[in-house]
Amino acid sequence: MKRALACVGVVCLGFLAGCGAEGPVGALEEGELYNSAGLDGSPLFDLQGLAPPAIALRPFVRVGLMWDAEPGTALEGRVLGQDDTWGPWEPIEAYWQEGVAHNGHLDAPDGLGLGFQLRLSNGEAPQHVVAEGIEVLGEPGAEELPQELAAPPAGDGQYGELEQALFPSTIVHPRSDWGARAPRCSLSSHSPVKVTVHHTATPLPDSMTVRQRLRQIQSYHMYTNGWCDIGYHVLVDWNGAAWQGRNETKVGAHVLDHNTGNVGVSYLGTYTTHSVSSTQVNKGAAILRWLHNRYGIPRSRTYIKGHRQYAATACPGDKLYAKLNTMVELSKQ
Repeated sequence: MKRALACVGVVCLGFLAGCGAEGPVGALEEGELYNSAGLDGSPLFDLQGLAPPAIALRPFVRVGLMWDAEPGTALEGRVLGQDDTWGPWEPIEAYWQEGVAHNGHLDAPDGLGLGFQLRLSNGEAPQHVVAEGIEVLGEPGAEELPQELAAPPAGDGQYGELEQALFPSTIVHPRSDWGARAPRCSLSSHSPVKVTVHHTATPLPDSMTVRQRLRQIQSYHMYTNGWCDIGYHVLVDWNGAAWQGRNETKVGAHVLDHNTGNVGVSYLGTYTTHSVSSTQVNKGAAILRWLHNRYGIPRSRTYIKGHRQYAATACPGDKLYAKLNTMVELSKQ
C-alpha cells in the first residue's frame, strides 16, 4: 500500500492509507490537501500556470489526480525520475468526468517516479486539485484482482450486484441511491469489531452534489488506485445524511495494515478548520449505535478511533476529531 510524505514549499506528494481518499493527498500530513490554495491562501498556480513541485519520500508508479474544473481547463504533469531529471510535460486526460468533477492519472515513464509537478495549459485554474503518488496498484487482500486498471467500462456503470450491506435505509442511503458501481473484484469477508473515522479532504462548501462527489471518489478508488470498490464503508455528507460505501462485512481500504475488522466511516469534506454540525455528529452516533447493536462493537474510544490514531495524519481534521468523544457518548442514548 502507501505511506510517505515530503514537502517542497507548501506542496507535498504523499502515500496514503486512508482519508481522502485512501485517495487524495495532503499539504503537510496525510489527509491534508494538495489543492488550489497554498497554506497561506495563495493560489497553487502562479501567473505562468505553474504549480510548485511535490517530492515523495518513496518511489511511486503512478500519480493519481482528482480535480474540479469548468470546461476548457487542461492540465499537464511531469514526473521526476530516479535519475533526478524531470520527464517531459504530458497532458493529463480525464478517464472519468461528470460536471466539474474529473479523475485522471499519470504513470511514471520509467516505472518509478520520485516527484511530480503540475501546470495549467489552458483555461481557468481548477477550483480544487488533489494529487497523490501511488506506490502499488491494486488492492492487497482482494480475492480476485481485475485484469484492467486503466478505465471504467462504457455505460452508466451500474452493472452487476451492488452488494448492499445491512444498514437500514432509515440510517444510511443504499448504494443504488447514489448510482454506485458494483465492486469490480471479490473482497475478503471480515467481522466488524472496531470503527475508524475519516474525512475525505474534499472542499467545503463543495462544488458539486453529494452523489457526484461519491461517484468521483468511487471511480478514483477503483480506476486510479485499482481497488475493488470505494474504500470506505459509510460516508456522511455535509448535510448529515449517510451513504453506503462498500459492504461493511467486507474488508475496507481506509487504514493501512488495520483494515481487517475495521469499519471505515468517512465525512465528505475537510474538517481541519471547518466545524462539524450537530446533525453530522448525531448521524455518526446513529451509525455507531447500529454497529454496536448489530455487531457488538463496543461504544468506547478504544474501539472507535480517528485515522490519526493509526498513522501520521491530520485526518479526520481537528474539528471532527474533537467530536468523537461526543459521538460515542450520544451513541449510548
